[in-house]
Amino acid sequence: MGGVITFDLEEYKTFCDNFRTHNSLHTCKWREFYFDEIFTKIQRGKRLIKANQTQGKTPYVSSSAINNGIDNFIDNDSGVRKFQNCISIANSGSVGSAFFHHYTFIASDHITKLENKQFSKLCLSFSCATYSSFE
Repeated sequence: MGGVITFDLEEYKTFCDNFRTHNSLHTCKWREFYFDEIFTKIQRGKRLIKANQTQGKTPYVSSSAINNGIDNFIDNDSGVRKFQNCISIANSGSVGSAFFHHYTFIASDHITKLENKQFSKLCLSFSCATYSSFE
């Protein structure tokens, strides 16, 4: 759990070799896009005030720009939205802060989930760095 993303070393080497061979950041055609053009699921989290949070082990992601947006660890099951293997992007507070979450988390209403199951965790991690650079 937490902010560590584990990668298989061989998978990472293959990704880097393929990227160098087929995709240079300098030769790629870059353009602006809307999130709904590349993400198949876009969904906002759900409001859960502190008084209704039950302490636990599941990360509660809100609009913080630090700690991968994790604001608390809770165990609420009803009235919440749980996501995994996606990007969270802050709608308020630290607007535009983006993080990749490979683990299950509970999303507050201050973030939006961006998901495309065809994207690898490396692609999603790169995307976060790109989105956050516009803050």
